[in-house]
Amino acid sequence: MHRHFHFHAAMVFSAMGLAIGTMSAVTLTQPSRAATPLPFFSVSAVDSPQAAIILDSQPDVHVAHFTFRGGREDMTIHTLTLHNCVATPKDSDGDCIDGTEALGSDLVAPLVTLTATSSNGNTQVVTGVFVDGSLTFSDLSLLVAHSLTATVDVNISTAAIDDTAVTSGMQFQVAINARTKEFSATLFSGRVITQTDVNKNYAANGMTLRNTKPTLTLSTLSPMGYVEPSFLEVLRVDATAEAAGDITFNSVVFSLTTTDNAGTVWNTCKTLGADTSNFKLVNTLTNTEVPATWVAYRANGNACTPNRDDVAFLSATLTTAETIPAGTTTPYALHVQTVRASALQSDSMSAALPSETELSALGMDVNALVWSDGTSGGTEIDGTIIEILPVIGNTLIFHKSSTNDQS
Repeated sequence: MHRHFHFHAAMVFSAMGLAIGTMSAVTLTQPSRAATPLPFFSVSAVDSPQAAIILDSQPDVHVAHFTFRGGREDMTIHTLTLHNCVATPKDSDGDCIDGTEALGSDLVAPLVTLTATSSNGNTQVVTGVFVDGSLTFSDLSLLVAHSLTATVDVNISTAAIDDTAVTSGMQFQVAINARTKEFSATLFSGRVITQTDVNKNYAANGMTLRNTKPTLTLSTLSPMGYVEPSFLEVLRVDATAEAAGDITFNSVVFSLTTTDNAGTVWNTCKTLGADTSNFKLVNTLTNTEVPATWVAYRANGNACTPNRDDVAFLSATLTTAETIPAGTTTPYALHVQTVRASALQSDSMSAALPSETELSALGMDVNALVWSDGTSGGTEIDGTIIEILPVIGNTLIFHKSSTNDQS
């Protein structure tokens, strides 16, 4: 809104306050407010923990970190509501009113601790429990100063899996609901704002309760560099079970990247993929082969037929599941027949453990990994939330040998 002030033959004083004169009729216009005012505040959850699996019977598990940044003026938040809403995809807003969202299991978290750290460094710690997916804290004094930050951290104590009320696979995801749940804050100007004014939700990452979990890493002994074409080890991976419990592996998928510079078609479905004896999985801790049923796949995700398409994936379904005892590591090595690769033309190969996302995008009929955590609800778990996938192996280059060159 513009305000107009009219002066007629007004007296004008200079900055020194002495010079006196007159001026004809003029109009002075007061500057207007910005067309789009700053928001009251903004919130980010990008620094929340990324772990997609949380273990049972654990105290003080950090599940969410929200950063508030002050907007148009200082404000103090008094009431804040957390929502246990599992969102798919995970970057949904978490208000649990959309078709891809559903309430998480409150039984996962029998105790919730919220730590609110104001812009001035003051810290307030409060506790509570979720009821029907909501937990409201109404006695906060969280100062979010103009252009400065304040934080809210959420920790939980996880319940013990008992295979009845609490089961492996229950999901949990924290969101700040300032859209459909209680929220209140007082601005520096004295105005009180509520969820009606804010109308926003901010979701952290979704998590799944398990009894234990695997960690897969590239072994320091995984081969690399120049090798002679033969039936050789192309990838070694260390599989570790959390100290909380044993891990059982049922199947695994490997991806292959190869070159055929000499045109021998050594790496194709017609040659490499036509004979399952071209592949072997070895437990290098016991130096024994792990019996498995092998299936080769093309780059489009379809199973191999006898053609010249490259073998891009290998699925190994174990004849007998492999158990990794709690708190221990077992190394596994993939062996592939490469005897027809050209050493003269420097053919190459690298292998990896792909992510579930990569295989799903191709519509493949196998999972990147199938494992169990030893509970009735924790069987046949896929690799969807194994955040350490993919595991990328080293590149092998086939070099010239006077006694073993099939080019």
